[in-house]
Amino acid sequence: MSSRRSFFALVILGLFPIAHAQLTVQEAPSTLLPNASNGPASSMIEAPRQYAELRANNKSGQATLQLSRRLSSRMGLLNDQGESRAVSNAWALTLTTPLNKNEDSTNLADLDGLADAFSLALKWTQFRFSIRQRPRGDELHNYCEQLADTQEVPTLENQCLTDFDSQAAYNVSTAWGREFDRLLWPDRRRFIFGFEAKAATQEFTFMDQQSFQNQNVNKRPWSATAFLGIAKDNWGLTYVGYRSERSFQAQNVQTLCFSEQDSLPLNCRTNSIGAPANKASSILFVEHRYRFRDFAVSPRISKDFKSNIAGVDVPIYLIQDEDGALLGGLRIGWRNDTENWDIGLFVGASFDFFD
Repeated sequence: MSSRRSFFALVILGLFPIAHAQLTVQEAPSTLLPNASNGPASSMIEAPRQYAELRANNKSGQATLQLSRRLSSRMGLLNDQGESRAVSNAWALTLTTPLNKNEDSTNLADLDGLADAFSLALKWTQFRFSIRQRPRGDELHNYCEQLADTQEVPTLENQCLTDFDSQAAYNVSTAWGREFDRLLWPDRRRFIFGFEAKAATQEFTFMDQQSFQNQNVNKRPWSATAFLGIAKDNWGLTYVGYRSERSFQAQNVQTLCFSEQDSLPLNCRTNSIGAPANKASSILFVEHRYRFRDFAVSPRISKDFKSNIAGVDVPIYLIQDEDGALLGGLRIGWRNDTENWDIGLFVGASFDFFD
């Protein structure tokens, strides 16, 4: 199992040079997540992306590879304002493997009980929003005049009253993209919901208390998550989720000494004593994400109602490239069972996989 884990970790690590060579802006498209960048790999709601991430603190680390793509989109009938309701579906496949694992269980602030397991997750997300296919003539005229006043598109001055239509506006929208967005998306709210199923495999080594022999066992933890959220201009993204989880936790590490015969010297061994414990969790969480000009935050509060454990996880994006793509930053966490603050680093990059 360790060789398989190392192989997938090397695959994910090997994608980072490719990702940085083909880096794309990690901004979520304004059609899906206004004022909210894509967050870390552990977030439930993301715009479709191909993404690799490393996460580490002083005890452990994770490598994650995420592939997602839009499944389908459809639009309803137009109203008198040229608006219609639109629906966009997306899927995501996420592969996660632990790195530099020590003997202790990893206690993450987001209460992820599968942090020490090699896992594969499949997620489906649906975005619902309004779209305007026919901006009004006066809106296009005002938009064109704004573009003509900029240095990026000085040639539009004579076109604003003649042949400037929706297609022409789209062709030059990069110069004044946010204002053009307001023409097409009059209602900036996005209603989002989805589901994720995660299966994992985890290997444990422990000492049997009767035979004093080390044993290996492979467990199959899993989780199922449902989530619902809303994204809006000047607010960002807020969503709530519920996760049902079945995980396994290694017993405490101890040192036992024994001898096969009374006259022989003691033989001491250190390991987890006994088979791993089975743990069921019912976790409710809420997350808010907002992109400021030069950084972004995505705090999450989680509560496990079966074990009465709560955690606060705060990823803070501080690093971005010259195109404004967020690359990584700090991750600050706290749990009430350990009462310890945890500070780690994470770095990610988007890459082109399907194109």
